[in-house]
Amino acid sequence: MAAPAFSAIGGILTGSSSTTASVPVPTGVTGVATTPGELVVVYIYVENSQAVTPSAGFVHAGSSPVTNPSATKPIVLNVFWKRPTAADTGTYAFTVASGLVWREGYAVRYTGCISTGNPFDVTKSNQTDSVAAGSFPAVSGNTLGADRLLLYVATTFDGRTVTTAAGFTNRPSSGAWLISDKAQAARGATGSIAGSWAGSNTSSVVWLGALKPPTATPAPPPWPVPIRRAAIY
Repeated sequence: MAAPAFSAIGGILTGSSSTTASVPVPTGVTGVATTPGELVVVYIYVENSQAVTPSAGFVHAGSSPVTNPSATKPIVLNVFWKRPTAADTGTYAFTVASGLVWREGYAVRYTGCISTGNPFDVTKSNQTDSVAAGSFPAVSGNTLGADRLLLYVATTFDGRTVTTAAGFTNRPSSGAWLISDKAQAARGATGSIAGSWAGSNTSSVVWLGALKPPTATPAPPPWPVPIRRAAIY
């Protein structure tokens, strides 16, 4: 069995103060009827503690939203997911409770995921207020099975240049986003994961999730199966 895989990242939902949040659909989305195991995950952050209403079909992932209640630089990271259909084209229509906050976002396509139920094995989050050191707060977890794809996402309040955690592949994105992933073959600890950002004194939020692969199908017994007959006395 192989771990789920990154497929494509859509264009950025450009930051602005608006109640609308139209997130571009990633390229190559065909829908689970054509591509079993396809999954779309949307990452949106808003400044201040405004609620985000998802586009149809999306639900919050575990440990989301991630809220940093900083008195001067509050930020919230939202993580939503859905199994797409062939009708997923153009943009996903999310909304923000107030138009007086900055919001940005991305949609990412993953393939080879479990096709039913919650696609995440484990989720974790962390946040830190305005600190002098340029490091995101660490996150870690324990996967419950083999062949997981770890998703590590982090961002800052005021657009710092970011560097992803060791061993993770950063997916093309702009602004202060870290959208990255790493396959973990063995069940167990992810280890401590922490990216970094340039500069000092900003607030940040971090989210970690582990995507599950399809459920393994038990191997069939050898054929033919021997038939045991009762002994005759």
